[in-house]
Amino acid sequence: MGLLVPTAQFIRYEEAPTEGEGIIQTHLAAIKLSEGVPARYAFFTGWELQNSSFTDESYFKEQLANAALKLDEISW
Repeated sequence: MGLLVPTAQFIRYEEAPTEGEGIIQTHLAAIKLSEGVPARYAFFTGWELQNSSFTDESYFKEQLANAALKLDEISW
C-alpha cells in the first residue's frame, strides 16, 4: 500500500513505532493543514494475487509514480 500526498501539503514521513499494541511496522505522513482547505491524499494498493508483478518492489514504485502523475493531471 502506498500513500500519495500533494507536494504542497506534504511535510514529512517517518516510521511508526515497531513495538507495542495496535498497528506497528508502518509509516506516518505529516501533512500541512489550512483552515477551509481540504486535506488531499490518495491510497494506492497493489495485490500480488491479482497481478504477480506486485511482488517486485520496483514495479510497485513505478505504478505508484504513474498514479501520482495521473493525479497531477487532474490538479487534485
